[in-house]
Amino acid sequence: MIELLKDNKKIQLQLEENIHVLRQKNVVLDSLSKSDGLTGILNRRGFFKEGERFLERAQAEGKRTMAAYVDMNNLKVINDRYGHEDGDFSLQLIGKILTAFVGDGGIVGRIGGDEFACIAFYSRQDEGEDFKKRLYEEFQNYNAGSEKHYNITVSAGIHVVGERERENLREALALADLKLYEEKKLRTKNVDK
Repeated sequence: MIELLKDNKKIQLQLEENIHVLRQKNVVLDSLSKSDGLTGILNRRGFFKEGERFLERAQAEGKRTMAAYVDMNNLKVINDRYGHEDGDFSLQLIGKILTAFVGDGGIVGRIGGDEFACIAFYSRQDEGEDFKKRLYEEFQNYNAGSEKHYNITVSAGIHVVGERERENLREALALADLKLYEEKKLRTKNVDK
């Protein structure tokens, strides 16, 4: 009987250890399922899950938010002329710049091949023009100091959700995407410096 109790205790300890390991692995799997392997930022699934929570919290707190749909310009041209490694580098750079740009006050995700999205608190009274202008300047500054033979640029569509509005994330991004479409008409196809 004493041996059975000892064996039972060992089995119970092993079970508890296995459950602990399983929980840790589930956390890692959940993180991997929401992350983009190339850029390290949230993927589409992760962005919409975390972004919807972010927007709901902002609305509950009565804060204005800004939804941005950001698209890399000329990825195909860079891939064709300079190689896919440079295309990958460009996508990674965009992820880094957007993440630094929104900081702790927002969420960034890569939601498609060369498409990114952001949601962030936005206290300014303009309709996202300041954010877009500063974002474009960030890429201009990078390109001016880069030794790459090409420019990495983006186009952005911004939609500001007021503190009293009750749009969900998909609606806000759809409106930002319409503005992105207009912005894309203005882009240049030339990537060479």
